[in-house]
Amino acid sequence: MALDERPVSFQSVNPLDVQADPGRFQYGGGADLSSAMRWDGDAAGRATFWQDRDGSLMVADGFQRAGLARSLVESGQEPDVRLDGYVFRRSDGWTPEEVRGIAALRNIRGGRGSALDAARLMRASPDLLNDPFLPIDADFLTQARGLARLSEDAFAAVTDGRVSLENGAMVGQMASGRIDLQGQMVETLSLARPKTADAARAIVQEVKNLDALTDLGLADDVLQGLPAMDVVIGRGRLRAEVLAGLKKDPDLFSALLSGTDAVDAGGFALARTVAERGAGLDLAATSAVERLILASPVFGDPFSLNVAALLRGETTLKKAARAVIADLKAMSRDIETVESGRAALLNPSPPSEAARQAVLPFDEAGGAARRSQASPKPEDAAREIKDAAQWDDLPEVGEERRALDVLRICAPGGQ
Repeated sequence: MALDERPVSFQSVNPLDVQADPGRFQYGGGADLSSAMRWDGDAAGRATFWQDRDGSLMVADGFQRAGLARSLVESGQEPDVRLDGYVFRRSDGWTPEEVRGIAALRNIRGGRGSALDAARLMRASPDLLNDPFLPIDADFLTQARGLARLSEDAFAAVTDGRVSLENGAMVGQMASGRIDLQGQMVETLSLARPKTADAARAIVQEVKNLDALTDLGLADDVLQGLPAMDVVIGRGRLRAEVLAGLKKDPDLFSALLSGTDAVDAGGFALARTVAERGAGLDLAATSAVERLILASPVFGDPFSLNVAALLRGETTLKKAARAVIADLKAMSRDIETVESGRAALLNPSPPSEAARQAVLPFDEAGGAARRSQASPKPEDAAREIKDAAQWDDLPEVGEERRALDVLRICAPGGQ
């Protein structure tokens, strides 16, 4: 068989002839055979090997399988065990890096491995981000895609442990097109150390908001004379606390979502799991609060003032959140009042019986009621005469004036 126009062979290999170099090849994942007491070829599946020019054979995928097979042969329990797998030879042009990538891809497509390892592979091979053969229900791949979209500095913050893997993935998901802001986002998350996904998401969004407001020259209204980093963290924390409070008020939460599009809700209507639906609803509520904060001075200004009071130590996080939620409730009541008024105008009550009887004669074409409308009325004639009187004060144009106007047209320049 061949792959990329280079030969690949399928062989049954003696486990004692296989060497292991995990640092060089191992991606992660693989079949879990740790509790196996005997060899099961079907459970073991197919391994992947790389052969150097000197004939040495390295396992690239199937480290646990190779280890179990070797122990069974060496102990004499099952001396005839063989490892079935694909052999990629250096003599055919296969490098260790290529074979490691192929082995890793097999694991990813099988839904095995860690998000960090998968992200490393995706960063080395960006085409894998849209690989149609990747499983759609593997949570670690969702994180891996987010991590793969990070800048080098932001990804280093994750691998160094300065930012959690979950928060790093969130930055990649929310700001894949803002590489310039990702470093600031992970730095802010590192300082804030948010305890929940909502809090982390809110902080990332606030970094984006402050950048947009700075471009518009409106950042001072949000900062209130306080350090930018403190304000971003404070706004993120308050936003997350507000969202937590909204979840405890089903009526207000539903009212907030009533006009939200499925796109704003992160496609929660199509969510595959309860967790995804919950995350989608959270995003929808966050989006709704976001629009109010940025677009409505009635709500946005008090929100900024509550953040400033929180940072100055004049209030607590819970008190500030309660104040914000109280503003939301007041706005919700005002909206309900307006909507009920609009509903009354758009859906008026049916006419009374007297009104229906009054217009009934007009149903007959050419009937007395319609003729009465077409006949001139004395009051209408009087109104027309009165309106015509306004022209009485205009100067009269006599015969002589008309004749002179005609001569001027026929003989220009004449006196």
